[in-house]
Amino acid sequence: RMLAPLSDSPYPFVTIGFSTDELDRRHSALFSGSIDVCFQKKNTHELLKMQCNAVIRLLQGNKTPVIELGGVSLNVDAQIVSVFGKSVSLSKREYQLLELLFTNADRVITVERFFNQVYGYEEPPGTKIFDVLICKIRKKFRSAGLLTDIIETRWGQGYSVSKGTQSEIRNAA
Repeated sequence: RMLAPLSDSPYPFVTIGFSTDELDRRHSALFSGSIDVCFQKKNTHELLKMQCNAVIRLLQGNKTPVIELGGVSLNVDAQIVSVFGKSVSLSKREYQLLELLFTNADRVITVERFFNQVYGYEEPPGTKIFDVLICKIRKKFRSAGLLTDIIETRWGQGYSVSKGTQSEIRNAA
C-alpha cells in the first residue's frame, strides 16, 4: 500500500524489508516498480551496500563490476585491484579512494568530496591524508609495473583519472 505512490516514480528504488516470510509484500514491492527487494538481517550492511552499488552502476551504464583504466583493473564487487593482472594489495582507505576515482572517471575528486564519501561522520585524521593515500597508491602501482601515472593531480582542485588513460608495461628485460 505504501509503495503505490512510488510506482509512477521516474527513479529506480530498492525495497528493504525485515522479514523473509513476507512474500506477499515482496511481490507487491516488485509489482510496484522496485528493482530489487532486500531483507535486512544482522550484519547485512555490506551486502546492502553492494546491492545498492550494483544498482548505481547499472544506472550509470557500468554493467560490469570490473572497471579497467590504464592497465589497472578494479573489481568493485570483490574489492580486488590488479595491475596488468598482478594483484595489488591496498588498505581499506586506499581502496575506497581508488574506487571513488574510478567510478568518477574524468571528474575531479576534491578533498571535501573524499572526506564526505570515505569518512562520512568519522573525524578524518587531517587533510594531508588525501595526498598521502594518493602517494601510497601510486607507489604500489609503480611496484606492480605501471610506468604511467594514471592518477592526475589537478593543482588546487584534487585528483582525477581519465577514461582514456593509456599505460605502458614495464620492460622486464
